[in-house]
Amino acid sequence: MWTLKQSRALARPFAADHDLSLATLDMISSAAFGMEKSNAALTKEILCVQCFRPDAEPGPVDFPRATQGPEIEGLLDIADMVAVAQGSPFPTLAQWLALLKPKHARAHWHRRKLLRRQTAKSLHRLARVGEKVVSQSALDELLRREKMAAAKAGRAPDFYSPAIRDEVLGYLLGGHDTTSTLLAWWVKYMTRHQDVQARLRSAIRQGHSDALAEGRWPTMTEIVSASIPYLDAVLEESLRCASVATLIVRKATRDTQILGYSVPEGTDVIIPLTGPSFTEPALDIPESLRSEACRNARDRVPAWGDDVGEFRPQRWLKDETGAAGETVEAFDPQAGPSLAFSSGPRQCFGRKQAYLQLRTTVTLLLWSFAFDPVDEALDGWEITESLVNLPKVCYVQLRKL
Repeated sequence: MWTLKQSRALARPFAADHDLSLATLDMISSAAFGMEKSNAALTKEILCVQCFRPDAEPGPVDFPRATQGPEIEGLLDIADMVAVAQGSPFPTLAQWLALLKPKHARAHWHRRKLLRRQTAKSLHRLARVGEKVVSQSALDELLRREKMAAAKAGRAPDFYSPAIRDEVLGYLLGGHDTTSTLLAWWVKYMTRHQDVQARLRSAIRQGHSDALAEGRWPTMTEIVSASIPYLDAVLEESLRCASVATLIVRKATRDTQILGYSVPEGTDVIIPLTGPSFTEPALDIPESLRSEACRNARDRVPAWGDDVGEFRPQRWLKDETGAAGETVEAFDPQAGPSLAFSSGPRQCFGRKQAYLQLRTTVTLLLWSFAFDPVDEALDGWEITESLVNLPKVCYVQLRKL
């Protein structure tokens, strides 16, 4: 897609966020259902761009957008519906009222239709290959486990239950909007920080020296197995600075205290992911107000320094001694506070897949393109608050490598 757009744009910038959203949707849909390439959102987008010839006027190129099928539109609507609930004091009522609007009603119906069809396909695969064969999609695995759980409990399996439906929709939501938004911010960081972009590209090429020597893209196996500490550092710093999610909510399961304040059982505790300790210097809190467990863990994850507000991936790296006694750079996931995927037993279950999506996309993009600086008017850092913190503008000016 971007190879085609880059050739059409002729060194002019164009908006990147919509493309990243569709690419991420294709990735998570493929993982969730094993959807065919012919049904991919980017396939229609490429066909649309192939027929477009931009004018010669200076400024950004406004590429046309393809009309997606109703099921793709239904998947894109998931985040809008969650945002409706999130922004209302009466979330259930707000969603029911939203479903009275034709747009949301159509999307809701097509989502259900898609899930029913994909569930039937998964059941057909499971019936054909049996339980010992590796699942081809997340839905395959979910249905296989439901079948095993039902057999163990002596009940009939319910493959179309609301619980399974909600798990799949949650999987799609978590794997699409958060990842695509993070990639949009990452693009902006690479455009703004040319030194980081150059170092990251060099590290990726060094980590995939065989692919570079053979003049090809790294394979999926190579991307998954490669150890590239600076890539991990850039991704972690992007997650920290972008603050795609604004907060985490946890419910107190018993009466407790937080920094001297009583918190009754059942209270919703809101944990902001921006501000002091995360993107600003930590507040000076007397140690006597902290719990014993907190005091004991004080040195496990140190506080960030005064440069906490800067985009500096180097903060996630440390020196270690290699096998031959040499000093090597290593990624340090405990370099400082970060809750991008939450923590503990209730942390995001899609964390590993998100990192895989990010590593793959970043590797292939930097392998193929240089992100040149864009004009100041196209480099704003304002956000749009929705389900996630979206950048209001996200433009790229690509140079083919």
